[in-house]
Amino acid sequence: KLKDIIFTVGRTGRITPNAVLEPVIVNGSTIRRATLHNEEYVKSKNLKIGDIVSIRKAGDVIPEVCEAKFERRTGEEKDFQMIYNCPMCKEPLEKKEGQVDYYCVNKNCKKRNIENIIHYVSRDAMNIEGLGDEIVEELYNLGFIKSIVDLYSLENKKKAIMEFDGYGEKSLNKIIDNINLSKTRSLERLLYGLGIKEVGVKTAKVLASNFSNMDILSCANIEELQNIKDIGEITAKSVYEYINTHKELISS
Repeated sequence: KLKDIIFTVGRTGRITPNAVLEPVIVNGSTIRRATLHNEEYVKSKNLKIGDIVSIRKAGDVIPEVCEAKFERRTGEEKDFQMIYNCPMCKEPLEKKEGQVDYYCVNKNCKKRNIENIIHYVSRDAMNIEGLGDEIVEELYNLGFIKSIVDLYSLENKKKAIMEFDGYGEKSLNKIIDNINLSKTRSLERLLYGLGIKEVGVKTAKVLASNFSNMDILSCANIEELQNIKDIGEITAKSVYEYINTHKELISS
């Protein structure tokens, strides 16, 4: 049963509707949430809160709602309502012409910033051990890190952090060592970790194979980026705009 539809904010600001389900076992694991992708997906499936739905694991991994069982409707179901303000910062959402997704464009949105840092330190990106999701969120809420740049000045705040329970000197030193170690990661990992819109693992690899370091990539214009095989106009513009609006981060 589809008990509710809630909205989450991703690292790029993308708003995703998610199904809250009565617990059900699929392929050996208990599923309570499933992605609904975007507003158009929900409407195309004619999903309503209270529906009995069928779900599957897309690629045997990600739970996804397939369809509603219309014949089991009772008339008490509630229509889906898209939101138009960020569920975290309450700022108006934006939807660009020709796109299906809504975005929170507030650069100071707490959830966006936390998710961006979590992505940056993740195993597939900069692989900074010791900085799990909960620690990142706690350090953010305590005011020690507000952006990726702040990670690299964490050593200067060590004494202040140790005043809070759970942060011993030994464990904190290990985290700081791992942060410093991340400076040796490949350009491919860095590009993926930065969370640039349209840049996933594959695109990061393509860019890294065409530019030996970030300084050279930073000098590339949109036309040069677009001329690279597998880099289209939208991705080229996204990379160019990100680099030129995050110069402090890039230079650090």
